[in-house]
Amino acid sequence: MIGVGIDVSKLKSTICILNEYGEVLQTPYEISHTETDLKELSKSIKGYGGKNDVRVVMEATGAYIRPILYYLLDEDIFVSEINPLAMKKYRADINFRGVKNDRIDAMAIAQYTVEKWNRLKEYQRADNEYAAMKALSRQYLSYMKPHVILTQNLDHLIDQVMPGIKKEFDGYDSVTGKDRLADFLEEFRHYDYITSLGPKKFEERFDKWAKKKGYHPRQNKPNKIYSLAKEGIPTLAYDPTSRLLVEQAVAALKGLNQVLYQIFPCKTACTIYFENKNRNVKIDGYVETLEGDLFSMQERIQISIICPRPYFEDLNAIYTEISTTIKRFSFPFSISQPIPLGEVLDTPHAFITNFGDTDTGFTLTGEITKALTTFTITNLTTGAYFTLNYAFAAGDIITLCTIQGRLSVQIQRSGAVINLLNKVDENSSWIKLQAGYNDLTFSCGEEDPDFPLAITALWLYGGV
Repeated sequence: MIGVGIDVSKLKSTICILNEYGEVLQTPYEISHTETDLKELSKSIKGYGGKNDVRVVMEATGAYIRPILYYLLDEDIFVSEINPLAMKKYRADINFRGVKNDRIDAMAIAQYTVEKWNRLKEYQRADNEYAAMKALSRQYLSYMKPHVILTQNLDHLIDQVMPGIKKEFDGYDSVTGKDRLADFLEEFRHYDYITSLGPKKFEERFDKWAKKKGYHPRQNKPNKIYSLAKEGIPTLAYDPTSRLLVEQAVAALKGLNQVLYQIFPCKTACTIYFENKNRNVKIDGYVETLEGDLFSMQERIQISIICPRPYFEDLNAIYTEISTTIKRFSFPFSISQPIPLGEVLDTPHAFITNFGDTDTGFTLTGEITKALTTFTITNLTTGAYFTLNYAFAAGDIITLCTIQGRLSVQIQRSGAVINLLNKVDENSSWIKLQAGYNDLTFSCGEEDPDFPLAITALWLYGGV
């Protein structure tokens, strides 16, 4: 067991290497985050053995560790992250006398690596999409900080030029990316300007502004605002300086609003993936809101996602055939007593157990081997059936999908796709696989169904 402790700084790192007995194999030394130094580090680590022999541990210091972390991962070296608070506690437990510098920290991390060898978890690098989303979230948060400052600055100005106007307009809307209050201030700027227009002209200007911006205010809104302007007492005079202050504050806030909206626009379609030891599922939805918590010790972004179809979909599809031959079992060795390895049935069947929480549709495909005039698939367990009345020809490839939102039935013939929705029997239903046991079969009128059909399905879960 070889433990490599790395104390990471912004542009350099300190390395220490110990063996399982705590003996120092490499006294602490510094490297730069350059191609040359990282290549030498990788060569040095690999000189002690492979992944089973050597493990590297470094503190999770955010962006600083990425150059060296990703380089070592690309070199197929075992790397584990440790939380800085956990490392601080470990240092206190082993009584490092409170002395702290890069060399001592690297040695402490190396010692931790050896002692916690069997508890170390190898770092799993996020795929590109996930990493991009994390970067986008950090970017969003970085813009939200000045957004708060700009909003507060504008609020202060509003109290001086239009006291009381804030209650008449909504602010930034993350769904539309618009800010009604900022738009209004951009156009009218000061109570004295509103009163100088007079009630009739202001109403005309207000209606024209609302139509241009796509707003639909209440009928008496202009009158209410004009009354506020007439009764309000601005503390900042209406002059070129105050106009410039309002214009700049509004322009800065609106510009940042658009940046935030472009980073993570609402109504954007998305897919959530979830995996644990029991399930590997996904669910489709769209972004409803995105809000940042800027005033907590650890800044967070809360994303609200609407999922119109409220079931998690299994990522691992099942595949089976409806056939007259049912496979039973097989052995990789010889046996003395006969055991049935299959069964030939009079009619085609597929016995399917839906392990999900609800009924689910499926996709059925197959190649028709002779001319037919009717085709029916039936779930004998539920009694539901689906019938097509059509002049099928040998070589037609039939595809039936009974999945909600994707209902379709068609054939491919000589490279052309023919929609058969108008050939569905009026008493038919888009049959499903119920939760639990299902017995599916198909028939072709008086003709023998001597061709197999393949069924593909994904189980649906009400939760994870």
